Amino acid sequence: MSFDLTISGVLETFAEPSRAESAAVRTRDFCYSRSDLLSNVALWQADLVNVNLKKGARVAVYLPRGFEEICVMMAAWSLGMIVVPVSSRLRGPQVRHVLADSRASVLVTSTEYRRRMGFETDDFGGLFCLIDEVIATRNVSRPSVNLISGPSYPTNADDVSTLLYTSGSTGLPKGVVLSHRNLVEGAAVVSGYLGLKPSDCIAGVLPLSFDYGLNQLISSILVGCGYAAIDYFLPRDLVNAVTSLGVSVLGLVPHLWSQMIEASLNAGISYPEVRVVTSSGGHVHEKVSAQMADLFPNAEIFLMYGLTEAFRSTFLDPRKVTLKPRSVGRAVPGVEISVMDQNGGECPPGEVGEIVHRGALISLGYWNSPKETDDRFRRRPDVPPEVSRCPLEVWSGDLGYKDKEGDLFVLGRKDGLVKHKGFRLNVGEVEELVASCPSVLECVVVPRESQDLQTELVCFLRVSDGFGRDELVKLLRGSAPDYMIPDHFVVREFFPETSSGKVDRVALGTSSFG
Repeated sequence: MSFDLTISGVLETFAEPSRAESAAVRTRDFCYSRSDLLSNVALWQADLVNVNLKKGARVAVYLPRGFEEICVMMAAWSLGMIVVPVSSRLRGPQVRHVLADSRASVLVTSTEYRRRMGFETDDFGGLFCLIDEVIATRNVSRPSVNLISGPSYPTNADDVSTLLYTSGSTGLPKGVVLSHRNLVEGAAVVSGYLGLKPSDCIAGVLPLSFDYGLNQLISSILVGCGYAAIDYFLPRDLVNAVTSLGVSVLGLVPHLWSQMIEASLNAGISYPEVRVVTSSGGHVHEKVSAQMADLFPNAEIFLMYGLTEAFRSTFLDPRKVTLKPRSVGRAVPGVEISVMDQNGGECPPGEVGEIVHRGALISLGYWNSPKETDDRFRRRPDVPPEVSRCPLEVWSGDLGYKDKEGDLFVLGRKDGLVKHKGFRLNVGEVEELVASCPSVLECVVVPRESQDLQTELVCFLRVSDGFGRDELVKLLRGSAPDYMIPDHFVVREFFPETSSGKVDRVALGTSSFG
């Protein structure tokens, strides 16, 4: 790569004078040029320097989706500070955990967010930086300011850039440590195989606290295309934003895809102007990928797989989506994906094992969690033990297999394995079965312990008109063995969501039904 693998290096390339007035960030109310973005980044650089923050300081950013959130993060990165993006979906106790664990020096937020979350001075040992107060004290004329650079703020590609906190579905969120190289190389790889162009506009729907959402932002800066910062409340708001903001590249997680497809079909809307659609963060059912092809007739569809710990792992060639709709394809450039058995040997085609990521894009581990880091980030067995700086591999905790052509199929989490009516299965298999039935828009299967201490399966459903529980059970019994049929079916209008927009399985599992 011919550019500097730091955010500062990317911003220098982005600051090309001939394109100063081209669109950089679009919101519901305004379109900001490259010049607007760079000027505002420089103002935030000055603000951060004025409160005596140094290189390596953790800067927590807890703001609604929008222009200022992006500028604060870019400013902190370019000064060698470590950004801790906090999802606006998180509430007081969760935000406090992230602040305490990261030992953030400053929390950049708004007066509204601080009040809404009940933050008091004693709740946080660092400094509050309220953007509405900061902006109000600046010169209204917004003087031209150059980006701060030079020997006082050196940044290397392998310096820590970001702490991304996982959604914490199995406990308190852990901070994944990303370098500048992770951010920039990840964006370069993804923008390369997606074929992104300066004329594109990427939809920024996913939160910047989520690796997939963060990759979309960095890709837009790297390629020099537009980025639509979309903050929505209802699925129809998302539909309106995609059509009104000129989006040409749209990436969502499967749960949001289900919502958007339902809203689009209800409104009778299609998107011929969108040329690239992507999905990651879970399995897309064959029925959904077929609907995506109908709604986006001119788009290439990329089904992807990745880990927060390794940023991006695989993608399926769009030409194979109709042939292998359940596959997530092969490794991205610079990465090797293996399926390993319990003894550390590679599984032959068709045999299920744990998915392991080797090569590029691997993060630096977990923040302040050496044991968890050692468990997931392991020495490569093909490197002699005397080599001290051994390349690592990431054991994903996901189960899958490769077919004879080398394409990967993900079955679900290792902790999703259950024994039901005497047979071992993964809840993902049951979800795949139920989702194929008519009138089922989306489903999540959660194992529970019954009163007689046996495992029972509870299937939560979002359904369309015409759904019949008895007809569904009859259909399932005619197509699958008894042990794959859930014991309970619970219809919900909405599913709870994690901070990254995925279905919150823990919240569903602890909810009441009956």
